[in-house]
Amino acid sequence: MLGSPLAGFLAAGLLAASIGDYLFPVRYELRRRAASAACLFSRQEIPWERVRSVWLSEEGVKLSPLRRPSRMDAFRGVFLRFGPEREQVIEAVKHLRARAAEAEE
Repeated sequence: MLGSPLAGFLAAGLLAASIGDYLFPVRYELRRRAASAACLFSRQEIPWERVRSVWLSEEGVKLSPLRRPSRMDAFRGVFLRFGPEREQVIEAVKHLRARAAEAEE
């Protein structure tokens, strides 16, 4: 388009970065202090103290710093996709949220 192979590589790189969660493996971590999702190009993390709401869907669970659903949901928080360990993930999220709530009191 611009007469340069560099422009094509740049466009391919931007495309790969924007859909990286679907192209590359994502590593999820549920730790005492925070939950995170890391991919080749990005890392999202939210401390349990900042989690104000949790939404459960068929694909996973969304940990959000917002109290109510908003258009900003896509840009805030962490979405943890379920694998075969659906029930274990739900139980871990419940346990870690409760533990963070106890620590705040």
